[in-house]
Amino acid sequence: MTEKIYFARAGADGPIKIGVTGGDPARRIAAISTGCPWPVSLIAVRVGSSQHEEFLHRKFAAHRLNGEWFSPAEELLNLIDGLQDPLFEWPAEWHIDGERNAIFNIRLNVFDGISQASFGEIAGTTQATVSRWETGELSPNSEQMGRIRAEANKRGLSWNDQWFFESPETHRSLRADKSSVRHVTDAPGSRNRTGGAFPSTPGTRR
Repeated sequence: MTEKIYFARAGADGPIKIGVTGGDPARRIAAISTGCPWPVSLIAVRVGSSQHEEFLHRKFAAHRLNGEWFSPAEELLNLIDGLQDPLFEWPAEWHIDGERNAIFNIRLNVFDGISQASFGEIAGTTQATVSRWETGELSPNSEQMGRIRAEANKRGLSWNDQWFFESPETHRSLRADKSSVRHVTDAPGSRNRTGGAFPSTPGTRR
């Protein structure tokens, strides 16, 4: 399934949502519109990946309003304009291989790179929250960790709870021998926080 990065805007000059979907972006916008008090329009789509979405969230973190919604800063609008160029290519450095955290590595290597949305279903949360886990803004709570652990065991995947806190350096380290697996009912050091879906009011910058 091809993932796409999409940019949606609330109102004519309101905040901009940066998201990723493996389905039809237009249908995603229709679903978002149901819970938004302002009309939401799809302003740009580009084939990309959750890694690109993660980089974008990091790049524009200073302009984040709430969840995946960002103030329409000039640099963000300029990037969206650049996406319209048929010759546009994602910069190589946007693959951020050196910045992947523990949750990203679990999704990528233990669960063989399933989408953030699918991983969110496993953990009982949303794709937006998984994205914020992977940028380090939030952390899964003990219940969510337990669901991830249970699904890994159900699928017969190698597992170690330490991977929640120490990002393995290589794919091979994640494929450790089953004898190293340990099960913990409540992993220490977790935080129970969830991300919001929409800003309280649309912005005014164009």
